[in-house]
Amino acid sequence: MDDGEGMETAAAELERLQIEILHKISILESSFLPQNSSAAPSPSLPVDENETVTRLSTILQSGGVNDFCFKRVATDYYDWPLESRRDVLGASSVDHLCKSIVLVLQLLYN
Repeated sequence: MDDGEGMETAAAELERLQIEILHKISILESSFLPQNSSAAPSPSLPVDENETVTRLSTILQSGGVNDFCFKRVATDYYDWPLESRRDVLGASSVDHLCKSIVLVLQLLYN
């Protein structure tokens, strides 16, 4: 292996380690974010977010879904490996993960 290949291998390993560290930091940060372990909105959530959680909870319950929770994750969550997503959400396995994204559009007035 020449020096160029060795440098590329070392750089790739360094990048892998940095990404792993960033994921662990994100998991740690997420454990301190306001999380909702029940359908009722948390008082620590911003007002707009409380309204969104309340509205979505009502929709889910009216559809017969009574066992759910909302969790806030880091902005780069969907860039993480499935195993990291499983860990931060506390899922039993990656097979228990599903993709549900709630986007709230807000009008900004100048």
